[in-house]
Amino acid sequence: MIALDQARQHLETLGLKQAAEILDNTLDAAASRQLPYPEMLAELLGAEVAARRERYLTTRTRLAHLPFQRTLEQFDFGFHVDVLRFGQQLTGQGKCQSDEGPDIEPLEQTRLYVLNSVLEHQLPVAQAAEILGVSERHAWRLLAAYRREGAAALAHGNRGRKPRNTVSDNEANAVVQLASTTYAGSNHTHLTELLKEREGIDLSRPTVRRILTRAGISSPSHRRPPKHRVRRQRMPQPGMLVQIDGSFHRWLGDDGPQFTLLLTVEYGPSGSSRLE
Repeated sequence: MIALDQARQHLETLGLKQAAEILDNTLDAAASRQLPYPEMLAELLGAEVAARRERYLTTRTRLAHLPFQRTLEQFDFGFHVDVLRFGQQLTGQGKCQSDEGPDIEPLEQTRLYVLNSVLEHQLPVAQAAEILGVSERHAWRLLAAYRREGAAALAHGNRGRKPRNTVSDNEANAVVQLASTTYAGSNHTHLTELLKEREGIDLSRPTVRRILTRAGISSPSHRRPPKHRVRRQRMPQPGMLVQIDGSFHRWLGDDGPQFTLLLTVEYGPSGSSRLE
């Protein structure tokens, strides 16, 4: 027993509190099942690891300051038909497609979860507004619309509508057709100018680029070959081309006179250049 107490004390000193608490039960279970020492030690340390993981999750959840803790299995989806349909189709990945009404985006899933918590009296409206990032007045509007229309009220009003400045399908098809036939080989910038000047199609260059890229038509880029510098042609015989340059300086020192040093370079046939 003294050795057992010492082992328990050593475990507590090492910070293995869970292992120290279950040491007696683990030894009794190992003796009854005739477990070898490695398996008994593995069970003891496995219980310590599981206890530490549980303490870690509990601490992190407490530091997150969540208003409540509830899993999807514990959530009551049956109090409203739209919520019930949402709960049946919830997969936890991306958006959910309901049988009737618009898709439910991740942001709307969060709003649905928070508003349900308000209706269950688990969360005040002021705290729900803070979680959703809206004013308290707007949170009351969302709650009233949710009670009146169900989950469909959480979808944005412009869902499924085309913007007023969208390009029609006929116009986009015309751009693709002209880029493939009449103006084939033109880059996107030039094509945008041609469409405006000759075809009366006034679109921005990014719009034209987006339409053509979606159709698999990339902008051709013709790289011009670099221009090599012009070399002076060598003279056929020596003495026909001589370059002379002079520099006026005190070449013999500060006390000496100034005079001009002349440099003569003669350009003759290949290999016959001469410096004087």
